Amino acid sequence: MLAGMSVDYYNRLERGNLTGVSDSFLGSLARAPYHPNGDEPEQPQNFARFVFLDPAAPGQVADWEPMAQHIVAILRQEAARDPHNRDLTDLIGELSTQSEDFRSMWAAQNVRLHGSGTKSFQHTVVGDFELTFQAMQLPGDEGLTLIAYSAAPGSPGHDALNLLATWAATMRRESNKMDELPARCGTI
Repeated sequence: MLAGMSVDYYNRLERGNLTGVSDSFLGSLARAPYHPNGDEPEQPQNFARFVFLDPAAPGQVADWEPMAQHIVAILRQEAARDPHNRDLTDLIGELSTQSEDFRSMWAAQNVRLHGSGTKSFQHTVVGDFELTFQAMQLPGDEGLTLIAYSAAPGSPGHDALNLLATWAATMRRESNKMDELPARCGTI
C-alpha cells in the first residue's frame, strides 16, 4: 500500500513475475518506508534489526517486550529449519553481539509457530493501530511464508493504512517534483 500497489500485484512481484514492471515502479517500491527511521544503506530493511538495535524502537513498537520475544522465537524456528542460511546466521550473530535484550531472549530457547493473530503498530505519522495477520506457507517454495496483514473496513487500522498510503503518495510526489526541478530549470 505504501508503494502504491495492490497486495495481489505485490505478491506477483514477490513470486518473481516481473513482466511489464517499469523501473520507476520498482523505484517507488524501493523507496516505500517500512519504518520511519529507515535503515543503513549497507543493511537491508529488517524488523528484527529495528526492534533490537534502534534506540527509538521501544517507543515506536507497541508492546515492545512481547513483540521482541515473538521475533526471537520466529528467528529460532527459522534457524532450526535452515541452519546453513548465511544471512540468517549473520543476522543472529549481529543481534547477539549488539543487543543484551536479544542475547537474553535467545538464551531462553523459545520457539513459536504462529499462523494468525493481531499485531500492534506505533507509527510517528498515524499513531497506534492494530492489524490482523495470517501466515501462509507457499506451496512449491519450501520455507517461504507469506504474511498478509489486513484491517476491517472502517476500523482504526484501516483508517491508519489509508492515511499512511496518502502520506506516502504525497512524499513520493514531493520527491518526484524535487527530482524534476533541475530538468525544468535548465542548466546553468
